Amino acid sequence: MNILITNLLLSDIITDNTRIIKLSIYSDEKTDCIFLKQRNGQVKIKKIGNDNTAILSVKCAIFDPYTSEYSNHELDKRITKYDSLDKIAVFDKHEDKDDIINKLQQQTEKLERKLNEETRKYQVSQDKLDVGKSSKLSEEKSELDEDTIKHQDSIEKFTTLNDQLITKDINKFRQQTEKLERQLNEETGKYQVSQDKLDVGKSSKLSEKKSELDEEKSELDEETIIHQDFIEIFPALDDQLITKYDHINKFQQQTEKLERQSLNEETGKHQVFRDKFISFNNKLKDKKVAENDDNFAQEIEKNENEI
Repeated sequence: MNILITNLLLSDIITDNTRIIKLSIYSDEKTDCIFLKQRNGQVKIKKIGNDNTAILSVKCAIFDPYTSEYSNHELDKRITKYDSLDKIAVFDKHEDKDDIINKLQQQTEKLERKLNEETRKYQVSQDKLDVGKSSKLSEEKSELDEDTIKHQDSIEKFTTLNDQLITKDINKFRQQTEKLERQLNEETGKYQVSQDKLDVGKSSKLSEKKSELDEEKSELDEETIIHQDFIEIFPALDDQLITKYDHINKFQQQTEKLERQSLNEETGKHQVFRDKFISFNNKLKDKKVAENDDNFAQEIEKNENEI
């Protein structure tokens, strides 16, 4: 397919004979060219067919590629479809159509023979490979069988040796067990003799201990009786002590009261005597002062201070 792509304005290529129709890209109607609208307003022409002239005298379809990617895909499908139809039409008009068909048939037969030869070679190689694989597998299987037999022999030898060792260990263990049983019987006899002696000693000690416990129990019973008697007497003694304590408190309170009364009386008497004495001294002092007897006045002050 020859495609002529130009950057022409629509007015540059439209003639009076040109029919511009807007078709859907899904339409089956054939067109000779397609206008591809650009964003700058110009149009690119994709011309379908062998005519390279810019004059369009047949109907064309206008297509806007900026609608969707899927629309572009459908456009490419239409171009491919129309290109195939053009090639078929050109081939039908070709003068050497039969020669071309014969050449194509010869080429096809040659390719078929070559394919058959390659297929045969591949089959031979595959057969050889299968034989080699089979031989290799047989060899490996034989080696595996030998290894299996060797392994089985080793297992049998190991099992036999293990059984022998187990039997030997069992006999040795049985002998050790019998020896330990004899030692255990001897130790058991010795323990029984010691136990009998210990039982006799324990019985004697238990009798002595029982006698001691009986004596201690008798003493404890006596002390318990004494303690019980004391418990019975103690409340009466406690009452007597409480009564005596009350009498002592009352006597002490009375004594303190009498002491306070006696002290107050003595203090009052002393105060009266002191007042009288001070009054008498003051009179004497006044009298002596008037007589200018300083020594007598000092003696009176000394007596007052002592009082």
